[in-house]
Amino acid sequence: MLTFEWNALRAGDNVFMHEGATEGDGVVPGVVTTVNLRKGYNGVGIRVGGVGHRRVIRWPSPFVVHEHATDERCWRCQAA
Repeated sequence: MLTFEWNALRAGDNVFMHEGATEGDGVVPGVVTTVNLRKGYNGVGIRVGGVGHRRVIRWPSPFVVHEHATDERCWRCQAA
């Protein structure tokens, strides 16, 4: 996700996030819960998990988050 897209995220926004660090890892849906305003990149808390899974808030880098299930700019999505 580009810097301006990342910094535009707000609580309640639906996003997709790569949980693994290797190529080909799929994405999981999440919801932005918290945004900490910072110089450069904002800190963004994303709640992942759902029915049958424990809900967890993650604080990922902008490089593993997408607005859509796939992103042509993402090397992980291209490998999958």
